[in-house]
Amino acid sequence: MQITTTQTEAEFARNSLRVFYNQLAGKVTVLLGFWMLGWFVYQLFNRAPDAGFPVLPALVGLAMLFLVPALVYRRARAAYAATPSLREPVTYIFKPEFIGFLGHDYDGKVSWDKVHSVTEKEDAVIIFVTKQLANTIPKRNFSPAELAEFRKIVADVAGPRVRLLG
Repeated sequence: MQITTTQTEAEFARNSLRVFYNQLAGKVTVLLGFWMLGWFVYQLFNRAPDAGFPVLPALVGLAMLFLVPALVYRRARAAYAATPSLREPVTYIFKPEFIGFLGHDYDGKVSWDKVHSVTEKEDAVIIFVTKQLANTIPKRNFSPAELAEFRKIVADVAGPRVRLLG
């Protein structure tokens, strides 16, 4: 099976956020952001009447929950604008033995046992070749028959962790 796709700037930025939150740094950012906001609420209701307003935990928590993702999104959009190869078509070849990648200036293949994980979202299929490197294929590029065939190929291979919707 073969799928050729391109990503829009919005898709690339959204997928960059998905990869960020799949990594430990993204998970720690969210955890610390909520922890700091929880600490803020605790300090707010348990402070002495003459104590100052606990601004620092609130600012740090909000920055971790909103500023960090905004920066990741902004950097992804800047990378998309600055890197022409991100806008070029990529062909993915799915076989029971491997995944093939064919772009304008690169090609390669990876056996399924080397793939870290495969995740299906509402609008995309994300193939994490490693924890930090993901290939995202918008579902708009799959016909219903191709999506069913892809799911069957992925379900039959033993290597990656798989989270499929269908």
